Amino acid sequence: MLVEIYADQFNVVGGGGQHRALMVARGLHMLGHKVMLITPHFKVFYEELIRSPQKYYVDIKSRSVGFKRFRYLIDNSLLILAYAHTPNAAIVVMPCPIFRANVLLIKRGSPLILDFGDIWFSEKDISFYRYFSMAYLSYFFKFARRVIMPTSRMTEYARRLFPHVKSRILHIPSSIDTDAIKPSRKSSSPVITYVGTLNPGRGLEILPKIVEKSVKKIEDVLFKIVGSGPLLEWLKRETERRGLSKYVSYLGDISFYDLPSIVGDAWLGLSLYPRATLYPVDVLKALTYMSMGMPLITSTYIEEALGVSLQVPFDPRAFAEAIYNLVVNDSIREQMSYMAREICVKRYDVKLIAKKYEQIITSL
Repeated sequence: MLVEIYADQFNVVGGGGQHRALMVARGLHMLGHKVMLITPHFKVFYEELIRSPQKYYVDIKSRSVGFKRFRYLIDNSLLILAYAHTPNAAIVVMPCPIFRANVLLIKRGSPLILDFGDIWFSEKDISFYRYFSMAYLSYFFKFARRVIMPTSRMTEYARRLFPHVKSRILHIPSSIDTDAIKPSRKSSSPVITYVGTLNPGRGLEILPKIVEKSVKKIEDVLFKIVGSGPLLEWLKRETERRGLSKYVSYLGDISFYDLPSIVGDAWLGLSLYPRATLYPVDVLKALTYMSMGMPLITSTYIEEALGVSLQVPFDPRAFAEAIYNLVVNDSIREQMSYMAREICVKRYDVKLIAKKYEQIITSL
């Protein structure tokens, strides 16, 4: 079976929809199917991307500069699609700047699946209507054979918005490669980790205060911060200004599959997000923590992490208190750690989720 997956980029180290899509590709590849990844920049089979990830790395900054660059993406995406194979199914990661290219998919007659892997909105959030008008989505929903949502709450919401196609809207959760992302030996002293892009809007403005308040309660704690972005230098300066440099290690970007060897010794993972959403990108982060046997502390509701996470208000004092409670309660923390790993293996492993996609594609 040949499956094509379309997105604006497929960086091996990344979050959101591309990360979810890469896990789907990995799972289908493990099941013996051919998976072609198509972007405005390249088209490549999954196995080749994994062999040479740097060759297909897309600089996020360069791809988002100016209207001419956007026009380039559209034109090249149309060109790539025009010469693409005829797959058993075409999965389009939503949102994606190659929306117009979907028309070619429809005209080719290939079964079209829309996968909302990287959109976050609440029922009161006008950004959903601002960026994805009802008319525009209705058009593509009408032609899509299936529309996949990553959480049950998003699925219910979409079915209410589009009742005329609600039978086509399905829920398939995100996945994680539990064979590769596995637990490591835990540090003898408490280590807390944060993994993600260091961008504004991700709640990182409270991280220095969390560290400061945690250090007052736990003298030997160490925070490992993985990722890069516009806030990295600010975080370093703020950490130094508060006299916390010895308690924080900024590790920069790390290959996804190297995470267990570098931060796998952490006791807890942090998921900072300043607003309630139906689907925060931190779901994928949560699965990464859980697969490495880490409970997490989060400011948002993450249904995949129920029972192995502490949800607290978006407040540094609340995070520091939750960190302290789990650090000093070994039995509770270790039980949550075991459960986190078990949940990933039994519910969210890439092969299990890929079989759900396989069943859908076969039925089309």
